[in-house]
Amino acid sequence: MQNKEKLIQCLLNLVEEKITTAKAEIESAREAQQNETKSSAGDKYETSREMMTQEIEKHSKSLADAEGQRNLLFHVSTLKSSSDVELGSWVETNHGCYFLATGMGSIKTDAFTIQTISLQSPIGKALLNKKCGDRFEFNGRQYTILNVD
Repeated sequence: MQNKEKLIQCLLNLVEEKITTAKAEIESAREAQQNETKSSAGDKYETSREMMTQEIEKHSKSLADAEGQRNLLFHVSTLKSSSDVELGSWVETNHGCYFLATGMGSIKTDAFTIQTISLQSPIGKALLNKKCGDRFEFNGRQYTILNVD
């Protein structure tokens, strides 16, 4: 499906932006940490260094998460279509379209609008292993699966 390939590329671009940003933030915090001069107020110095260390840890976690998303998307791009909803499925329902890979929210292009969700999300769990024509209830709404690719 051409839209699926376009979506995966769009998601990869978003993830690459996250990776670039996280790396830049880590580098900036490291430089600030190294440039911090010890003043006569030693506690202020230690507090400042600790805050920068926490920033580095936060951005390192963001970087690891984004790299994990990128690896997942690379894996999804190699999967073949299945009639069952699984990782990498593009699912059309009577209440919208879903792409099961990584939860990055709504993606809109001129060709489609789709919710990107993870298998661990509540709606992802509800969709998993369903087939075209299956029905299920989620958050008080009745869903019918119209197409799985």
